Amino acid sequence: MRISMLGVGNMLGAILEGILKSQKYNEKDITIYNRNKAKIEKFRNYDINFAKDEKELLEKADILIIGVKPQDITNLADKIKDTIKENTTIVSIAALKTIKDLEEIFGKRKIIRVMPNTPAIVLKSMSAITRNNLVEDKEYKYVKEVFKTVGEVAEVSEKDFDAFSAIAGCMPAYVDIFIEASADAAVKNGIKRDKAYKYIAKSIEGTAAMVLETGKHPAQLKDEVTSPSGSTIRGVIALEEEGFRNAIIKAIDKSANMD
Repeated sequence: MRISMLGVGNMLGAILEGILKSQKYNEKDITIYNRNKAKIEKFRNYDINFAKDEKELLEKADILIIGVKPQDITNLADKIKDTIKENTTIVSIAALKTIKDLEEIFGKRKIIRVMPNTPAIVLKSMSAITRNNLVEDKEYKYVKEVFKTVGEVAEVSEKDFDAFSAIAGCMPAYVDIFIEASADAAVKNGIKRDKAYKYIAKSIEGTAAMVLETGKHPAQLKDEVTSPSGSTIRGVIALEEEGFRNAIIKAIDKSANMD
């Protein structure tokens, strides 16, 4: 299938890099367009197609992946929806735009919704995917494989997309705040900031791997490192006293419930 990408910014650019690095797809079957040409200059060394405008991009699209911001997608649709071929599958990565929203914006077409997160930049994304009833299995599987080039993909029902977005989509920001705050404390205790960032990030990476690879409950892993009267349990108690768990729960709940 021929893949066209519209709005190749940071996220869609990361996905394109994953596709190219995977070497699973013929570069000549990929066409991209972005109004800001500087965003796509780094792809000039590949044998992909650079459309001169939206019309040329859409002419080549079996799969159209749209990477514009959610607030811009309606205006974009008004501009291009009559030019999109009838059999083209539209893939949106716009946050907060449901399948129903996208059907109202683009009309009754084949629509797939995907929610990747920023670790796609380092090929470690956790993405959710869903579709409307017009999308055939072969198209759905194809798009799912495309997004697997930048990480893992989970089939998630539309009703659970907001909750998924709150944990997977927003989680990088929560973890970044945790890393920054931890580094501040490390600096206070004499460690240089650049080293602190590395030590903390690698510790988080290793802990996440333990959760995924051992199958142990996070509480069990926590218990295994909290020795009696040790430094870890003292820190855990301090976190509890400051409402650490409650703050996390509230943050995710706020993100999941935008109304």
